[in-house]
Amino acid sequence: MNKYKYNYSKPVLIIIILGIPLALACIVMNIYRLIKSHADFTAYNYASVFVVIAVSIAYLVIAIALLIDSSYYVTDKHFVLKWGVLKNKIELKSITRIVYNTATNKLAIYYNDDNFFMLNAQNVNYGELADMIKEKNHRVVFEMISEEIHKD
Repeated sequence: MNKYKYNYSKPVLIIIILGIPLALACIVMNIYRLIKSHADFTAYNYASVFVVIAVSIAYLVIAIALLIDSSYYVTDKHFVLKWGVLKNKIELKSITRIVYNTATNKLAIYYNDDNFFMLNAQNVNYGELADMIKEKNHRVVFEMISEEIHKD
């Protein structure tokens, strides 16, 4: 089983990385606020501080997990997409088509007829990945295109 690391685009990576110190700052500032003026707080203030801290901690857990363990791989029966703590399994028998766009260096994997997901194929041997999927599902069609995708 080959495991491929997921490559995030630069804007997404910047947002994830910049969010980490912001979440830490939120936690520190709200704990300081809670300690400093605890006598003046109402139930609403306590609730809002704890919600902000909980959301910040959740963001930290998800962001760090995204940076550490985002990958995709093929098992005997599934194509597994893993983004940190989130995991999506797609049955190999439901995959119908694999399209590699040489212009954008993206790999689109179509399943259940119209559903698809895009992979950044920058550091992936797409032929090897397609062969692994085709080995387990002989009905998969592999295509190579060289078109720029424009959104109107």
